[in-house]
Amino acid sequence: MRLEMFYCPKSCNGKYREDMAEIVKTVEEAGLDFNYYELTDESLEAITALSTDADIIVVAGGDGTVNRVFNATYRLDKPYIILPFGSGNDFAKTFDCPKTGKELLRTIEGMKTSTTDLWELNEKYVFVQSIFVGLSIKTIEIKEELGCNGYLKPIIEALKVYVPEYMRVCTENAIVEGNYLIAALQNVKTTCNGLKMIYESKVDDGCLEILLCPYLGKFRLFMNLLATKLSWVCKQPNATTLKTKDMYISGNSDITYTVDGEIRRSKDLKIRLSDKKATIIHL
Repeated sequence: MRLEMFYCPKSCNGKYREDMAEIVKTVEEAGLDFNYYELTDESLEAITALSTDADIIVVAGGDGTVNRVFNATYRLDKPYIILPFGSGNDFAKTFDCPKTGKELLRTIEGMKTSTTDLWELNEKYVFVQSIFVGLSIKTIEIKEELGCNGYLKPIIEALKVYVPEYMRVCTENAIVEGNYLIAALQNVKTTCNGLKMIYESKVDDGCLEILLCPYLGKFRLFMNLLATKLSWVCKQPNATTLKTKDMYISGNSDITYTVDGEIRRSKDLKIRLSDKKATIIHL
């Protein structure tokens, strides 16, 4: 059995470098056949080429790292093991993922698997966790400015300066439009390392939930923020949730958004359920 192991040392500002070194040492001492790579600016094509002969692809990093490796390799139909070594890890929290070398060996020995939906984005990329339009862009920009590993302080700062923007969301079941503080497309329950968004989201149900929160004043904005820790944002009275397998989002200009935590920009967003799934090996 051959492992191709990818680690992003930029994830969480290198916080997990020693943990990764322990895992590599454990795998080596166990006599497993593996290759280890630290990701820098490799193209998706380069990551694909490195993964072709793998039996299992190990991804160590946050949601952005998972997104990058999945986009490079999902057509290879290889199973994955996720090591939650990023600042978010919301996708990894869906599963019982290993965090040490011994846990990784137990995961490989047990070979317990689950599947997750993949979502096509603009007929070019896939994602597994979430897309955010609105507040998250300013949050990530402030997070990078502050050099934080967490998201709560950047969110509070972003709320002080963010201006709601117009969006039009079309699904197979509904068309809605307005000026929104948040438009969250969720395949998982939480975002930003555990902030509570949509409690009914599941990675394997063939549905993507869209959470829309218009700006209705500072009090409601505060209650939305409080809900990310104490309850679920989807339960707030200003929140609307849609379920869909196929959607289109547009605005008054090009859309800046995050996909699995990484900032991108495009004219619009076309999203649909992929006919591909990913297999996750976990504890």
